[in-house]
Amino acid sequence: MVHRFRLVLACVFASAILVASWSSFATAATLPPQLVARLTDDRDAAQAALDRERTKLAREVRAQQAASGHAATIDARADVLEQAAAAFGIGLPDGLDESIAISRRASADALASADAKLDAATARTASTQGAALDADRRLRALQRATQTQGKSNGSTGSWRFGSGGPAVSADSIDQYLESKGSPLAGEGDAFVKAGVRERVDPRLIVAIAGAESYFGVVTCAPHNAWGWGCPSSPYAFDKWSDAINTVTRGVRENYVDDGLDTVGEIHLRYAPPAAANDPTGLNYAWADNVARFLVEQGGDPQAIAGVRTTSG
Repeated sequence: MVHRFRLVLACVFASAILVASWSSFATAATLPPQLVARLTDDRDAAQAALDRERTKLAREVRAQQAASGHAATIDARADVLEQAAAAFGIGLPDGLDESIAISRRASADALASADAKLDAATARTASTQGAALDADRRLRALQRATQTQGKSNGSTGSWRFGSGGPAVSADSIDQYLESKGSPLAGEGDAFVKAGVRERVDPRLIVAIAGAESYFGVVTCAPHNAWGWGCPSSPYAFDKWSDAINTVTRGVRENYVDDGLDTVGEIHLRYAPPAAANDPTGLNYAWADNVARFLVEQGGDPQAIAGVRTTSG
């Protein structure tokens, strides 16, 4: 479709994770069971993967400590021999100095290898820990979205999109955007009205803004949080609501009307992997990022079209 500008998002992970084990959702009856099951499975699988990586990390820590202790012992013994020889003004026996040097090199190489393995294990554990935190956060976000589903704002009321799930209101969208520190906070009414009019889940439009510009924090043109026309011919909008209307209509006309009603299907046209304007390969992560932000709001990446009201 259009060329896009994209912000590389950096994730900072905590040093420890406590993943809650929920026995049930208090409001599970109002959620799509398949979506709840999928998110729960994702959370459990991520935690299991983290447990495995932590076990491997502990093993590498022990191996590094052993290698460090061995290297220290070799150095200490060599130092004693060399100091004794110097004190008596004699040289080391034939071949002993070479043997000492070989032992030191071997222990140093073993320690360097152990250090490298420990660094790699630490990096893997950090990455897996981040995935576990993310999976847990998605499940919790769905619960929070459900708890706010009865709220409404202005004349837009509350609506359900796609496969159902938590209802969407201007308030629920604004709360989510506020949690992201987004300049789009306050535009919830515009998102919902555009979504109802075009029969497209407004949470998808919010999620795309998250993937393209971290919810409008860094844009390629005024009020363009969606990479519309970027980088070669960026669209500049007078206000956020104009952009929201244009992008929502564009998603309906260029995707939904063509039968593309999942995040995965939209991805291949909106941000195709290996596109000429994506030399660093950022498009490969587009679907995952959009799906993550959509799920955080209670949306379903497998169903983004269709709407029905829940309140006036």
